[in-house]
Amino acid sequence: MKKHSSNPRYFLAVFGEKYANKHPVDGECYPVPRPYCPAAISENDKIVLFCLLDYPRYGWTVPGIGEVTQREDSGDDVYVHYRYKPIDPPIGRNALMDCLDDEETKQLKYPRLKCYWLREIKQASFNCIVRERRVELS
Repeated sequence: MKKHSSNPRYFLAVFGEKYANKHPVDGECYPVPRPYCPAAISENDKIVLFCLLDYPRYGWTVPGIGEVTQREDSGDDVYVHYRYKPIDPPIGRNALMDCLDDEETKQLKYPRLKCYWLREIKQASFNCIVRERRVELS
């Protein structure tokens, strides 16, 4: 995987019940269909890990942050591997939405929203999400 030559990028990943057993949010691997995975994601990028309402135990929360370690292209899917950094207590959906700008918020409001997709967010949004939370990022 190609490393960034500058600062990391920031992404929002959506987890749902569909793959909760095979790829849990704390399992350090995020499978995403190729059309929903930004080509730019690479090592050291940061991912906000958001769980939909139907996700067991963490519904409507951000239970952690992922630091990308590898991107694995496999057929129609991309597997993004990351180091899981838990947030305790998890961040609620409303607090997440308060940190996102209007364009980023629109992405989470579609009624047809399903897991799994990955979208880039602004650094300011990411900083707001992790501010005052005990998350050890490299």
